[in-house]
Amino acid sequence: MKSYLLLLIFLFLTQHVWGFQQWQQLSLEKQKSEQAAMKVLLGWSTVSLAGSGILVANGNTNAAIMHAGWAVINAGIAGVSLLSKKKLPSTHVEYLQNEKVFNQILAINTGLDVVYLASGLALQEMGKTKREQEFGSAIMIQGGFLLVFDIILFKKSGNRFTKGIDLITGISQFGEAGRTQSVNYSYVGFRYSMSD
Repeated sequence: MKSYLLLLIFLFLTQHVWGFQQWQQLSLEKQKSEQAAMKVLLGWSTVSLAGSGILVANGNTNAAIMHAGWAVINAGIAGVSLLSKKKLPSTHVEYLQNEKVFNQILAINTGLDVVYLASGLALQEMGKTKREQEFGSAIMIQGGFLLVFDIILFKKSGNRFTKGIDLITGISQFGEAGRTQSVNYSYVGFRYSMSD
């Protein structure tokens, strides 16, 4: 009887230590992924700014102005994100809440990117002046990049969220005294249920 109790205590403690390490790893993965994404956005800003110089040299100042404006905004977003110190979430609930909010922001951004593409196309095709048409072309290029960028981030965020759900259910399946238990995770702002 004593050996069973020791075994259960050992398994319980091992499960919680393992779970904590998994959350830390998932949080670090999220942080590295977001930093890499902001470096890509900063790189795109540099390309857009360099492209603006080429456009000016070729006499296409309207598109150059639009690309330069987007480059400054994107560089500002990337710069603030890269320079800010973000602490890792301390609990799995905090991690899942952060990932859910990030995923929702990316969904909204993706919708905005479609609006940028449609607006750019409308300006390019229906613009009455050369300036409007060149602005439209530049908006389409910027919106197209951001659409691909945000879709990739959205997919990665969704995958991390799923890993988080899998991790929380994996930890919870081995409940008290080694038996599975019914769990309802509606307290995080989403609903996920599992039972025996």
